[in-house]
Amino acid sequence: MTRIRRNAALFLLLFCGLGGLAAGIGDAVPELEHGPMLKGERVRLADNRGKIVVLHFWKTACPPCAQAMAQINELIDKYPGRAAFLAVGVELPDQLRKEPRWKQFRCPVASDALRQLPEVFFARPPRLPADAVIGADGKLLWTGPTGELAGALGEIMDGKYDLAAAAALDRFNRDMTDAMTHRDFDRALSILRERRKAFPDDLELAIGEANILAGSCRKPEEALAVLDRALAGHPKAFPLHHAKLRILRTLDPAAARTRRIAACEAVAREFRDRPALLAQLAAGMLKQPAGSFDLIGAWHLAHAAYRAAARDPREHGRAAATLARCYYYMGMADRAMLLQTEALEAFGKSREAERAARDLAFYREALSAADEVRKLEAK
Repeated sequence: MTRIRRNAALFLLLFCGLGGLAAGIGDAVPELEHGPMLKGERVRLADNRGKIVVLHFWKTACPPCAQAMAQINELIDKYPGRAAFLAVGVELPDQLRKEPRWKQFRCPVASDALRQLPEVFFARPPRLPADAVIGADGKLLWTGPTGELAGALGEIMDGKYDLAAAAALDRFNRDMTDAMTHRDFDRALSILRERRKAFPDDLELAIGEANILAGSCRKPEEALAVLDRALAGHPKAFPLHHAKLRILRTLDPAAARTRRIAACEAVAREFRDRPALLAQLAAGMLKQPAGSFDLIGAWHLAHAAYRAAARDPREHGRAAATLARCYYYMGMADRAMLLQTEALEAFGKSREAERAARDLAFYREALSAADEVRKLEAK
C-alpha cells in the first residue's frame, strides 16, 4: 500500500500520450506475441496458469539495462517454480546478438523489434529497463521500472499486494491523463479532489491540484490556498514549500514581494536543521533572471544555512559562498569578499575551491573598481 500511495501523482508526468490501448491493472492479458526467441522456449500464459509471469523489457546500449540483468537473475533464483521470466529485447535479433551480455539471463530471451509487447502493458514507450507482472490468473498486476520490481514482486508473492488499490490508482492516472489531454480542467480537478478524499494526507495530490489551478486554470490564489491548507498540517513538507515558492514567482513581483519573503522565512525556519537544502535553494534562486526572486528571501535562506552549517566545513563553505553572492547582489562587495574568503578556507583543496577562488578574485576586483570609479568621478 505504501508503494501505491507514493506513486499516486503519476498523472503529473503523464498529461498526454495515453492512448487507451494498453491493458489496465486488473485486466486480463492476451496471449504473448513477440518476435524470434534468442534463448529458450516461448513463454506462453496458457502454459503458466498458476504461476506469476514477469516480462522484463531491455535493449542494448543501455547501461541501466546491463546493470538490471543481475537483479533479474536474483529474482529468478529467489522464486524458482513460482514465477516464469521472459527477457524481451525491444530490438532486432541481430542487434541484440551484438550485446553478448544477453546470454547472462537465466531465463528465455526474446526479440520484439516492433514493440508489440510493451504496447500491451504501457500506454507509451517506457524508460528501460521496465517490467510487467502478470498474475497466476492471467491478469495484469503491476508495471513499472525494474528498480521497483523486487518490492512489488515480494508483496505479490507474500500475498500483501492490494490489487484493488493498484487498479484504482491505475484508473485514476488514466482518467487524469485523459482529462488533461482534452484540456478538460474542471473534470481533472473533480477527479483529483475525489482522490484526495480517499488520501487526504497524500501531499503529491495537493501539489497536483495546486499546479493545475495555477498553471492550467490561471488561478494562482486558489492554488496557494490549497498549499497553505496542506502546509497547516504538514509544515515540514518541503515539496509543499517549494511548490508555493514556484507559484509565488508567477505573481506580480511588487505585489507579491512581502508574501515571497515570508515564504522564504518559513522555509528557513522549518528547515534550519538542513543547511545544505537551504543553501541549495538560495543558490538556485540567485541563478534565476533578475526580478523573478527576492534578494531578501534568498538572504534569509542563505543566512540560515550559514548559521547552521558551522560544524561541517563543506556545507559551511557552500552556505558562505551563497550568502556572499547575496551580499554582492545587494551592493555589499566588502561583506561578500569576507564571506567568500571563509568559503575558500572551508573548501580546502577540493574542486569547489577553484570556483570559490575565482569568485573571491571577482569580488576583490569589484571592490577595487568601485574605489577607482569614485576617485575618477571626484576629479
